[in-house]
Amino acid sequence: MKPRHAAVLALVGWYLVLPPTSLGKVVLSAPPSKWTVFQEYDSLETCLAARVELHERGEQNPSVKPQLQFPPKQLAQFFAADCISADDPKLKEK
Repeated sequence: MKPRHAAVLALVGWYLVLPPTSLGKVVLSAPPSKWTVFQEYDSLETCLAARVELHERGEQNPSVKPQLQFPPKQLAQFFAADCISADDPKLKEK
């Protein structure tokens, strides 16, 4: 990667996004403009680290009290989470 491209990427924000759900199922085929921004990050690296943390939080731990566990639909969203550039034109598609 050329240094000027790296500089441009460094200025762009990143979103950790979750897919929408319909009838209790995660809709992975939905366009990025329909996904929900879960969190914003300054760099791709921090977004990816947060994605890993989200996946780890979503793993059901038998020692966790049932009332503190995530519902299956939300777990599916966590595992499908992705990082996308804040300036990605697909976020603005209708």
